[in-house]
Amino acid sequence: MFKLTQASIQKFKLTIFVSVLIMGLGIYSFVLIPKQDMPEIVPPFSSIQLIAPGYGINDVLEYVTEPVEKAILSVEGVDYVDTITLDNVAIFNVFLFVDEVNTQSIFDQVMSEISAVSLPSDVKDPISNNILMSPHAVFSVSSTTLTKEALTEIAENFANKLGDINSVSTISITGSSDMQVYVNVNYQALNTIGLTMNDLVNIIQYGGLEIPMGTIITQDGAMGIKIPANYTSVEAVNQIVIGMNGNVPILVSDVATVELRENPKQPLYVENEETTVFLELFFESGIDFTVLGNELIEVQEAFQSDLTNVNIDQMTFQPDVVKESLNQVYSSLIIGIILVVVIIFIGLGIRNAIGVAITFPLILLGTIASMFFLDQDLQKVTIAALIITIGIIVDNAIVISESIQYHIDQGKNRLEASLLSVKENSLPVLSSSLTTIAAFIPFMVIGGATGKMIRALPITVSVAIGISYFVAMLLVPVFGAYFFKNTRIKKQKTTPQWIQSFYNKTLPAIIKRPKLILLSSLILLLVSLGVMVIRSPFELFPVEDDNVIYINYKYSDVNDQVGAHAYVLDIIDVLSEFDEIYYTAYSVGGDLPNFGARSQINDVPGEGRIFFRLDV
Repeated sequence: MFKLTQASIQKFKLTIFVSVLIMGLGIYSFVLIPKQDMPEIVPPFSSIQLIAPGYGINDVLEYVTEPVEKAILSVEGVDYVDTITLDNVAIFNVFLFVDEVNTQSIFDQVMSEISAVSLPSDVKDPISNNILMSPHAVFSVSSTTLTKEALTEIAENFANKLGDINSVSTISITGSSDMQVYVNVNYQALNTIGLTMNDLVNIIQYGGLEIPMGTIITQDGAMGIKIPANYTSVEAVNQIVIGMNGNVPILVSDVATVELRENPKQPLYVENEETTVFLELFFESGIDFTVLGNELIEVQEAFQSDLTNVNIDQMTFQPDVVKESLNQVYSSLIIGIILVVVIIFIGLGIRNAIGVAITFPLILLGTIASMFFLDQDLQKVTIAALIITIGIIVDNAIVISESIQYHIDQGKNRLEASLLSVKENSLPVLSSSLTTIAAFIPFMVIGGATGKMIRALPITVSVAIGISYFVAMLLVPVFGAYFFKNTRIKKQKTTPQWIQSFYNKTLPAIIKRPKLILLSSLILLLVSLGVMVIRSPFELFPVEDDNVIYINYKYSDVNDQVGAHAYVLDIIDVLSEFDEIYYTAYSVGGDLPNFGARSQINDVPGEGRIFFRLDV
């Protein structure tokens, strides 16, 4: 280290150039690094569905379930698979070991192993769905004049526009129109041709089923066969032959009228008193939420400009949450830096303080650049780690700076003082840095979701302290060798008499009673730990107050959707007196999009959820 310091002083222009280059790289990395609210956690559970059209349950079991289940279990990290096999479909509920950290990479490997299985050519691609994941954004498409069917069509078009953005992985629609075929039968006409209502129901029902008939085995593999559904429109139902009158066929339209209507029992979704359809968006992993948020808003505004009597709002929008959260943490970081710099200026003097303060941007930007190349995200945990290290990363620079100043005041020239300081302090400063890093190492071996959440903290702290060591050894001596001055003063400052008198009396008394002092310290430690265990709740992170409220309700008659709707309106009317509520959405007979709400709502007419957003 001594030789490196000597070279950095001799070629100080190169040292300063490299420092500026690192800061530029840090700024570049700050622009590109993914920014999120918290570390992205993928729960150790996923449901994978494979559709095999035309295959009966036994054929699905033989040609799909067994080989795919074997492939999934071959992946390291998979604990067990709970499989459901039905006609036309196999569902694999995959559970990982709870201490796995890289759950997403394991699920990626599972999907890769499934793709490598030799399945029949007509089996559809696997569909993976983690029901514990909450959408990153929820858009609402609402109107007071359009029907649910028209809103659904608009929502589907909007989903297609959003799907063109590369970083959007999945879009699902909640509250879409549920259209049903209604057959109004003329009983007199039906009796005339000798059919009963049950006969008519069976004819229509069997004509509309897609029935798996079995499997054809060839040398090229297996292929399912099926009788396709006959009905693609209302007119197709009208044209069903139900009998003969001589040589003339009797059609459904001869005994009934057929029409397509919305299901009166479908869940009701309302936003700010308007009928609504919701779009749930999931983002790709490892992306910058703030950049993607701007793209989504541009698409939303462009799509909205072509519509009339339709409102497109953001029910929840994670990119805005990320921006707000990061801005708050940035503010805390800046305030911390300012306070530390002020203290440095008070304690060290202007020249020395400038030399130490300049190390701040170099260390912080160098840490951000390192995080970018280590595939880390910029989120609350990493920024909290930077805040934790604010006081630590300047310690090394202060030690070297003060040592240089001491030797200069003792009469040595600036170059000699800088080199001597590094020679004397490089090993102690290194030991101090390593012991601080060692205190965070246990956090790096924690498994499971907790380990994934907390791992960014020790990585960021270790990188920042490591960079601060090299900055203290290579850059601070450059400032000392060229900018520090002799600061010897004529009159030596003395400690106030009352402080000196206090220590003169108490220190000897403490030194004479070491056992009593050690015992008292141990008792104080145990009492503190006991109070902490009893009074302080244990949680990974403090519960964050959000500006939303959920109300889950169940009407007295769970089968009465009309009564439940009136009940919801009464609740909203009571809460309408609060001016802080500016957004309201609710469901009747189903659940709202699952944006972080862990409790599930049953799909019954009398249950639902109310959602309020507050301006606080």
